Amino acid sequence: MNKLKYKITAMILIAVFILILILSNVSAIGIAPGKKVIQFEPNLEQDIGFSIINNEHKHLRVLLFARGELKQSITLPKTIVELTPEQEEVRLSYKVNLPDRIEAPGTYKAEIVAMEISEGKGEGIFVEARAAVISTLNVDVPVPGKYAEAVVDITSDSPDEPRTFLIKVFNRGKLDIVRAKATVEIFGSTNEKLATLNTQEKPITSGERIELAASWNDKNINPGPYFAIITVVYDGETQKIEKRFEIGSLIIDVDKIEVKNFRLGGVAKFDITIENKWNQLINDVFAQMQIRDEDGEVIADIKSSSENLDPLSKAVLNTFWDTEGIREGTYDTKVILHYQDKQTEKQYKSFVTLENIIVAPLGITGQAVMEGGVGKSSILVIIVFILIIINIGWLIYFKKRAKQRKIC
Repeated sequence: MNKLKYKITAMILIAVFILILILSNVSAIGIAPGKKVIQFEPNLEQDIGFSIINNEHKHLRVLLFARGELKQSITLPKTIVELTPEQEEVRLSYKVNLPDRIEAPGTYKAEIVAMEISEGKGEGIFVEARAAVISTLNVDVPVPGKYAEAVVDITSDSPDEPRTFLIKVFNRGKLDIVRAKATVEIFGSTNEKLATLNTQEKPITSGERIELAASWNDKNINPGPYFAIITVVYDGETQKIEKRFEIGSLIIDVDKIEVKNFRLGGVAKFDITIENKWNQLINDVFAQMQIRDEDGEVIADIKSSSENLDPLSKAVLNTFWDTEGIREGTYDTKVILHYQDKQTEKQYKSFVTLENIIVAPLGITGQAVMEGGVGKSSILVIIVFILIIINIGWLIYFKKRAKQRKIC
């Protein structure tokens, strides 16, 4: 009986330890939203709401301040905010007063910093900073008239797969664009034109973006270097982009990308499984991951350490993304493998929820991910809780049996 009790007690302690590990992944302080984007208007006055989140349900003393090129346009409600353990979050708002004009078009930023502080110990009074989170305000100053910017990605460089040219077009002008389309001209190494591709036509509202796509499916193409001239045409205006790429048997490919034990606001660890399809050792392979938000801005450019990859083998590279201030949503993600003066690029969508990041190739929708309900961490917490209840129930049951035997 004593051995059984010890086993049950050990199981309870292990379950509690697992639960503590899960909960320790949560950052003490959070802020939401991570970013707010507004369009510039002369002398605009606007109140923007934000929340300071008490993730650990403890007493928090938070210092608020603004920084960045637009900090003079920000008026904060207070400098010091205190949260009690009972307060999960406190909702506040800051006032934006924009000037009557900003000369140059572009994106101007201000950062609202929430820093956890405490009074330092020792002689005198001073402030000790512990952790800080940031909410960014982007003010887009559009170009007068109509103006578009484009970014081009190629989704495959394998001869056995069609190459898709994904053209993301941003309307940075004050006026809506009625019609936008693109033409892709592909040239070989001797400058001979191999193909001309046309995309669909779409309108673009001011401040918005669209995606245009064209697919090149020529299975008889030879390995080697190529380049493309992409011409974006919108309401009589044009923009040209040159994109060099290489087609050949993929020496190293991305097999899959996984994120485990994640909670929004913490550091996401990406396990990038890569495969060496070559029959030789390849040294110094590393991965670069670029993550873009809905405005096309690179919000993370992270790299892994280098690894040597044995012939015809697989390995896992790790990159880390600090998601403090990041919102739930879908993010364009590019993974670039660097090796022997070569690159392999793959395009993905990262679907970010409170307790999951699912990295899927282009073409996979995020509906199933975003509607998936309970995340992996929640499931694990529930399992641990059930395990504790079961163990306690067994302990009570055996205690009652022991008492009954003594009475008999």
